[in-house]
Amino acid sequence: MSIIAAATRLFPAHAQAQAQNFQIGETVTCYGYTGPILRLEPRPGRDPFFIVYAEGTGTSNEIRCVAKEMKRAAALPSFAQLCRPGTKLEAAWGISWKEATVLAAPNSQGQCRVSFDGYDSMWDSFVTAGMLRQRGSGPIVKPANPVSRTSAATAALPATAPNGTYKCHKILVGGQLGAVGTLSMRGGKGTANSLPRGWAIRSIKPRARDQRGRLVLAVDYQTASGNRDRMDCVLQ
Repeated sequence: MSIIAAATRLFPAHAQAQAQNFQIGETVTCYGYTGPILRLEPRPGRDPFFIVYAEGTGTSNEIRCVAKEMKRAAALPSFAQLCRPGTKLEAAWGISWKEATVLAAPNSQGQCRVSFDGYDSMWDSFVTAGMLRQRGSGPIVKPANPVSRTSAATAALPATAPNGTYKCHKILVGGQLGAVGTLSMRGGKGTANSLPRGWAIRSIKPRARDQRGRLVLAVDYQTASGNRDRMDCVLQ
């Protein structure tokens, strides 16, 4: 439906003049965010709000914009164009966005491996298309204490996880780091300690080294409700 058609019925003439150049569903940039126009919201006697979907702005992901603050967004690059090794972009971390660098082309699951600028390799992650955007697309959160990667952190990884005790953690919904028990490795087999009841480990593999050169394991698991996720476990 054309926005001018809606404006003709709902708003005074001065609102129509500002609304006529935009269409519901059109992608626009507003207040530093980019997303499609979802609908028009009336304001008696004033220009209407354009409700724009802007992923990463909070739980609703919707922001109110006025026509004078909006402009048409340039055509967005495809996932394949964004996920090219060495590309500097922004990636989602919990409900925040951070500057990141692409490490590898998309894998067979359609995931892009990225490193977060200012964080060591233990934070490298696989992200999906909706978790990537161009730099400058919106507000970002920078690391409080940025680190540079060391030679120890980039040392070769073993083919399998060595014996030892690993401390596990994962990024929570709000972007905070949460402890998730420990993992004991013996003879290539892992035993989880202190994990929530009903969680089951699906796979374990070395994936990185932290700034101190300690091995980081990627542990894929399934929760009691059937959800699948990943946590990192660091050799102690």
